[in-house]
Amino acid sequence: MVTIIIPVYNAKLYIERTLESVLNQTYKNIQIILVDDGSTDNSRKICNKYAEQYSNIEVHYQENKGVSAARNLGMKKAAGTYIQFVDSDDYIERNMVESFVRDIEINKCDLVIGGYKNIDNSNGSVTSKKSPESILKGMVDKDRLLLKLGLLYNELLINAIWNKLYLKSIIDKHGIEFKEEIRRGEDLLFNLDYIDCCSRIYLSKNIGYNYVQYGKDSQSITSKFQDNIEYNEIFIYEKLKEFLLRNESYEGQNLIVIENKFIQNLLECIWYYFNFELEHHEIKNRIKKIMNILNGNQYYDNFKPRNLQGKILNIFIKYRVVGIVMLLAYTKKKMKRFK
Repeated sequence: MVTIIIPVYNAKLYIERTLESVLNQTYKNIQIILVDDGSTDNSRKICNKYAEQYSNIEVHYQENKGVSAARNLGMKKAAGTYIQFVDSDDYIERNMVESFVRDIEINKCDLVIGGYKNIDNSNGSVTSKKSPESILKGMVDKDRLLLKLGLLYNELLINAIWNKLYLKSIIDKHGIEFKEEIRRGEDLLFNLDYIDCCSRIYLSKNIGYNYVQYGKDSQSITSKFQDNIEYNEIFIYEKLKEFLLRNESYEGQNLIVIENKFIQNLLECIWYYFNFELEHHEIKNRIKKIMNILNGNQYYDNFKPRNLQGKILNIFIKYRVVGIVMLLAYTKKKMKRFK
């Protein structure tokens, strides 16, 4: 049996589509665990309606503690041999679970990693597809996976939990859980802990997960404002680096990709704060902190921005001209609004 854990927070607009996609799977031996994380909209009522209609759905409730606490509760309630995670605002293709179960049972592996599609919620179009097959194919051991971890990380294939199938026995044996104090990047930390306990990993060609991208007004678990995210990025970066150093894999391509990705993530933090209604001085102080972190990074001088805008931004960050950096960010925000 596969237990699918779905944390729910103010997801009334999406949860029915999510549940229908899970209920319509070609693989039928599924336990669905919904964990309502203190929703204030109609989500709980919808969850209860489905639980009354389908015997394989159960609903659990908690005060608003965050997605990690919701997933941890779901794992404690799980009865399946395998565990899969789905977010309440996404949906999966009909054959995803069957494909993953076949992969894990035929290959007798500890983990299955699949692909995903990015979906534009405004029109339902597929904006991009990501598959591990472009990096690794089929069965690999842990050492081989680690050699390509940087590339998988760069494509968000190792970061997320929703494109994977896990063995509950490994989770239980090693006490693996989500770190509830972390609000960003907690999936990656969970995966690193899990991979540490694996010997055989299967890279699936299945691209069955649909990751839906919403605007900032979404009220789902993953769309809340997160303060001081730059420090969270540092924490995640240090944990990833520590993991690879411990496994003697922080070199070559891994080092280059992860250092560049860390810098890129810090730059994204600058844009991030402009997506929310913060006071001018609050944004300015946050950007100053990010600029100081970047200028203190030994790899920043070798960082190559992706476009002309990034190159211009880079110059003013290096010279610590916070006013121009803010102007560039404001301009980007205005242009985005008029698109």
